[in-house]
Amino acid sequence: MKGKNVLLFLWRSLSNSLPTMCNLSRHGVPIEAVCLICRTSNETVTHVLWTCVIANGARLSVLN
Repeated sequence: MKGKNVLLFLWRSLSNSLPTMCNLSRHGVPIEAVCLICRTSNETVTHVLWTCVIANGARLSVLN
């Protein structure tokens, strides 16, 4: 089952269908699109997975 979850996450990431703030806002949810973790950029899939300094630091600490 883990493999299916990883594949689903990968597919949703690549197709920009994760429920990020930008995607939710674009679909009519009345929220700000800014990243709630760092508050320096809009929360997109790219930002959450690659460019958010705080999220990346947390991910690296979990992997080590």
